[in-house]
Order: sequence, then C-alpha cells, then structure tokens
Amino acid sequence: MKFYKSLLVAAFVISAFGQGFAQSSTQADATRKTASYLAEVYKGMPEFSEADRIAAFAEMLGRIEVREEAPVGNEDYIKLSSIALVDKYNPEIRRDNHQNFQPENFNPFKYFLDFHPKKERKYRVDNTAYVIVISPKK
Repeated sequence: MKFYKSLLVAAFVISAFGQGFAQSSTQADATRKTASYLAEVYKGMPEFSEADRIAAFAEMLGRIEVREEAPVGNEDYIKLSSIALVDKYNPEIRRDNHQNFQPENFNPFKYFLDFHPKKERKYRVDNTAYVIVISPKK
C-alpha cells in the first residue's frame, strides 16, 4: 500500500512539474514572439526591447485572436486596410497582403489598432474570412 501511495505522489509531482514547465515554455514563446514583433516595428529603438515594455505588449498580444468568421452583409467591422501603419521607426513596414494572409505571422503592432477597448473590438482582414478580435483587459 505504501508503494502505491508513493507512486501516486510521484505521478502527481511529475504531472505538476510538467504543467509548470509547459506553462513557462509557452510564456517564454509569447515573450520571444512579442520581442520579435516589437523589433520589426520599432527598429533601432532600444527602449522597446526592455523587459517591462515587452511584458506590457505581451499582455496585449494575449488578448488578440485571429479567427475565421464568414463575412455577413451588414457587419460593421473595421477593415484592416483602413487602419494606419506604425511606420515612424521602420519605414519599410508593409501591410499584410490579404491574398496570402497568414494569421500565425500577423503582427498587430504594425497597426494603430485599439489595444484597450472597453468591449470586444473586431477588425476584418479585407476580402478574407479572417477577423482580428481584441478583447478588453480584465
């Protein structure tokens, strides 16, 4: 009986450790992705590579989802093409091409999106089924 109890405790500890590792790995991936996005937009601006700034932008990135949603005739989503680019620090920034839009590579920081909406905000990637959804901060 003692053996089974020890085995159960060991399994629980290993499971908890694995979940903690996966969570920290996911967080590290999000931090790297955020840092990469900021480096693209704020080229040559070292203050955007500071840990606290990256953490703030990572929080925003965590509230952004790109999902497929069939367009409807009377939707009032803002078209991504109507949003200005953040190109002050990197004039080489280009809009995402709707013809081969890749949600997994979408850098929302390239656009002057409302990252702090009071309610869920949706933007339509022009001529696609993709919608960018920004949730309010909880």
